Amino acid sequence: MKKFAALVITFVIVLPERIQAELYFLDEINFVVCGPEKNEPFTNTDLTWKSKPLQQDKEFVTPSVQIQNEIVVQQVASEKMPIEPDAIAKYIEGIKKQLHVNDAELAEIFGDSGRTMEEGIKWFANQYVVEFFTHYKFKTQLIPTQDDILEYYNQNPEFIDGFYEVQTARVPYTSSNREDVKNEIEQFLLNQDQKSIRIFWEFPIKIDADALNIDQEFIKDMKSEEVRIVELQGLFELTKLVAYQPTMIKTLKDRESTIIEILNRKKLASMLKAYNDRVREEVDVIMFKEIN
Repeated sequence: MKKFAALVITFVIVLPERIQAELYFLDEINFVVCGPEKNEPFTNTDLTWKSKPLQQDKEFVTPSVQIQNEIVVQQVASEKMPIEPDAIAKYIEGIKKQLHVNDAELAEIFGDSGRTMEEGIKWFANQYVVEFFTHYKFKTQLIPTQDDILEYYNQNPEFIDGFYEVQTARVPYTSSNREDVKNEIEQFLLNQDQKSIRIFWEFPIKIDADALNIDQEFIKDMKSEEVRIVELQGLFELTKLVAYQPTMIKTLKDRESTIIEILNRKKLASMLKAYNDRVREEVDVIMFKEIN
C-alpha cells in the first residue's frame, strides 16, 4: 500500500509595526488518494469551486466520484491498459469540433467551471480514461441473457395508461321548445340531417381511463362513435366517444433496450465494487477533514 506522510510546518513572520499584514485562506487539502502510481491530493476547491464543465447549472463532483475516478486512472496506468498514445488528444479535439470552439473559447468554458485550461483538459482526459477502463474491463461482460431480460420484464411490469377520447356539443333550449329541440337532436343522430339542427362539436379531448368523474361514468359503457345525451339546466349536452384505448402492459419489445441498460448498470456497479475491493490493497484514501 502506498504510504503518505503528512508534515505540518508553521511559519511565524515578524513584521515592522508600520506594515499591515492580512492573512487570506486560499485552499486546503481535504483528502489524498494514495495509489500505485502517485499520491493525488484533492482540495476544498475541487469540491466547492470546480464544477463539471459544459453544465448549465453548476454541478459539483462528489468526493466519492473523484476518489473512484482517481483510482481508475491510476489502475489504468499501473496495469498498463492499452490506451493509444494520441487517444486523449483526439478525444479533446473531438469535443472542440462537437462544440465548434477553438482553444481560447474552450479555455473560457473551462473558466466558467472554475478550471484553468490545463485543469479542464485533465478533467476530460480522466473522463476518457474512465470510459476506456469501463469498456476494456467490463463492457464485454455486460451482455444479459434473454432469461435475465424476461425475468426483469415479468417482475417489473410497466403500463400504458388507458384513455377515452371524447367530443362534446351543447344545444340550448327554452321551456317552450324543449321537446322540439330534443326531437331534432335525436333525428340528427339517426341520419345526420343538418337541415333540422346544426351541431357544433368541440375539439376532441383525452381523459385518462382512471380519471373519469362520477358524471362521466356513463362513458365506460359507450361504443366507438356512440353519442349520449345528458340534459342539464337549459341545454342538452352531447358526448361522443371518438376513441378508446384500454390500459395495456408495455410489450417486451418496447422495453427491451431499457431493461438491458438497467441490468447493465446494476451489473456494472456490482463488478466495479468487486474490483475496487480487490485493488484496495494498492490504494488508500487519507481524509484530513470530515466530508458530507
